[in-house]
Amino acid sequence: MKSSRRLRLLRVVVAFLFGVLAGSSAMNLLYGKKLDALYLERNILIYRNNEKSREINTLRKDLDRHSEPRFIRRIPVEVDSSDVDNGFVQERIRERVQQILQPFLGKPIHWVKDNPDVVDNMLKDRLLQIQQDKETHHIKVRLKYLVFNGTDEMKIWIVANENQEKNVSIGRK
Repeated sequence: MKSSRRLRLLRVVVAFLFGVLAGSSAMNLLYGKKLDALYLERNILIYRNNEKSREINTLRKDLDRHSEPRFIRRIPVEVDSSDVDNGFVQERIRERVQQILQPFLGKPIHWVKDNPDVVDNMLKDRLLQIQQDKETHHIKVRLKYLVFNGTDEMKIWIVANENQEKNVSIGRK
């Protein structure tokens, strides 16, 4: 009896092991290609992740290099005027506006970019008195455009019109 019990137990163990072996072989046949494709895809994703990581580090270094504070070194002024057609008067207007904006030279560019209304307020309805050939021109200027072109200059476009009002006092209105 003991031997028949042992024989039955041995048959059960052998059947169990055969089932485990057959099941694992079937799983390998059914899902082996899929697992290989998933491993290959994982390796490709790891490679792409490493490439993107290197690219991000390069861009961060480039950003750190460019994020150093830049300062305004030049303020070129362009005059848009339909009333004033005399080139000498336009040049004088350009010089006077550059004198008005002189306090911005040496300031950080980001400060003016964050507060462009300061420049607008300095030029809003500003009256300039220009002497040219014994003739006095009263010019009203206002800001049209303000541009930072990636260098250390702040380019200004202004609109200048001849003031037609009588008894004008020079300065802020």
